[in-house]
Amino acid sequence: MSSSSSSISLIGNSQDGNSLQQQQDNNGPLIVDGYVISYHLAQNYVIDDNNIGTEDWQSITISSSSTSSFTLRNLRCGSEYVTRIEAFNEMGSGRPSEMIRFSTLGSPPIPPDKYANHFILSNITFVIINLDLWSDGGCPITGYSIKYRTRRHYHRSLMGSSNNNKNGGWITLSTHLMPEKEKLIIRDLMPGTWHDLIIAAQNDAGKRESEYSFATLTETGATVEPLHAFESRMATNTGTAVTIVGALFDDPMIFIPAICTVIVLIVVISTSIFLYVMRMRQEALQIANDDT
Repeated sequence: MSSSSSSISLIGNSQDGNSLQQQQDNNGPLIVDGYVISYHLAQNYVIDDNNIGTEDWQSITISSSSTSSFTLRNLRCGSEYVTRIEAFNEMGSGRPSEMIRFSTLGSPPIPPDKYANHFILSNITFVIINLDLWSDGGCPITGYSIKYRTRRHYHRSLMGSSNNNKNGGWITLSTHLMPEKEKLIIRDLMPGTWHDLIIAAQNDAGKRESEYSFATLTETGATVEPLHAFESRMATNTGTAVTIVGALFDDPMIFIPAICTVIVLIVVISTSIFLYVMRMRQEALQIANDDT
């Protein structure tokens, strides 16, 4: 039956299944007993009709007496697949059809708007994150990763502060928080401080990351200055400090004389203290000798 081939077309899809339809080429008196439908995740897969292996392929067999349409089930949500079909009878299998691509419905998770009400609820030393406001994109969320930092770490990094650790001040709260967790509490925060927050949500269709900013209340329960005012003030302070430090370290004509001046001042002060102490000791000895 090597001269017979079939074709396949997509007629419908869902989150975990796709409906396909096959059509047998007109090959005269050849009798078809059934069909083998093979499919494979398309991710990192290169279609090559001249080199079709069986590794990692899944397949189903249907009878020719059944309907010409069929459904592949239990597929991964929001994912792309490749599929092919070949007919067979008691003499063997025909030529495989050309492979086609199809996708199940669904997309990576969709984050809530950065200005959405009630997504981040602030208190003095903690905040509540309402993770249930993330949309799953049609595919169930499988986990979250969450990290945060105080906004000051960002400005310290601009100055190259030694207090800024290698990961930019980020604190990893979780690398795979289970989706059943609808609310998350971040504790032990500094009062009256702006923070950065990055949340990434994962499902079968992919991963999506979103960044937020929030501020804790002051110790009296008041709100802090707006973020744009805080950024402007910190940028001014950072720029001044960077200018001074940069002028000292980047220009040898300034740096070397400054170091020499400091050394001279230390020597002069040390010498003055030494001479003063010696004079006071001599005067004390002189007084003692006069009394005797």
